[in-house]
Amino acid sequence: LFVAFFPRLVAGPIVRPADYLPQLKKPIGTRGDNVGAGAQIFTVGLFKKLILAYSVDPFVNQVFADPSYYSGATVWLAVFAYAIQIYCDFSGYSDMAIGIARMLGFHLNRNFHMPYISTSVAEFWNRWHISLSTWLRDHVYMRFVLAATKGRWFGDKHVASYAGFILSMGLMGLWHGTAANYLLYGLYHATLMIGHDIFSRWNKRRKLWGSGPIW
Repeated sequence: LFVAFFPRLVAGPIVRPADYLPQLKKPIGTRGDNVGAGAQIFTVGLFKKLILAYSVDPFVNQVFADPSYYSGATVWLAVFAYAIQIYCDFSGYSDMAIGIARMLGFHLNRNFHMPYISTSVAEFWNRWHISLSTWLRDHVYMRFVLAATKGRWFGDKHVASYAGFILSMGLMGLWHGTAANYLLYGLYHATLMIGHDIFSRWNKRRKLWGSGPIW
């Protein structure tokens, strides 16, 4: 039943057995409050996906197909439009899946939490595709760092952590697509995560600015 639970099959959110299976021990039914709340979540997701994401899709595709033909301002506008498109597409589908599950009486965790208001790359990955980033954190990053620390693969625990960032974010990029540009996307974010960690530790000693969350 867990494997076949259809609302989250196509593109998430990633549901863990520990969050889902205990819900089967309770009576499950279509109650009015669940149907109402689920319908609202589903409608918001449908609006984001069909109205917002699809409305900017032709413009983005047209500019990205031949960016040299357009002015710099138009290309930048397409870049920002793409940011809106990909967020509304991903989060819209997640909201639709969460809404359908809620109408059936199941509670799935939020998958996007206003990521574009993040103040650091670490905070961004605590808000963007939360089910994927937390899965990678728990099952790849933390396990790798623990094994590297016990096995003394690296001379410094921070180096082990940085290697964990590279592995985790590289896999995150490949999760989106098996192509070199997706891998580079993941490694780019790994570099940002490493830079943020170095800056946060330096800032903690200097106490100049507040530091955001870090894995």
